[in-house]
Amino acid sequence: MKVIISRFIYIFFIFASSKGYSDSQNPRLLIKKTIIPVECYVESKVNLTITVENLSTSSIKIQDIQASCSCIKVLLCKYEVAPKEVKIIKLEYTNGKSDGVFRKYLLIVTDNGEKSYNVTLLIHSKHKNL
Repeated sequence: MKVIISRFIYIFFIFASSKGYSDSQNPRLLIKKTIIPVECYVESKVNLTITVENLSTSSIKIQDIQASCSCIKVLLCKYEVAPKEVKIIKLEYTNGKSDGVFRKYLLIVTDNGEKSYNVTLLIHSKHKNL
């Protein structure tokens, strides 16, 4: 029973995350893509972008972007997004020596205080000669 409940919660989180929602059904900031597939080679760097749109009538400040790993570098952490404006967040992912499939996570924190947004990088790393 515990497994069923945890799977339900996980599926709900993935569904909510894929729609750009976090804790509220009326998001002010829309994350265009919350699960980002990344194909890369071992020991390489990949530039990535996250597109956000302000759906509200007031400006939203992105106060911080926290990464689950030091391999993700956010090129600029603080943004102000005007009403109805679209912004591009630029990232750089540095892949290590391991190949395989990995998940890395980002947490986008806004000035709303109670509102934060999750983004998952689904990384498929492989060797060049394979």
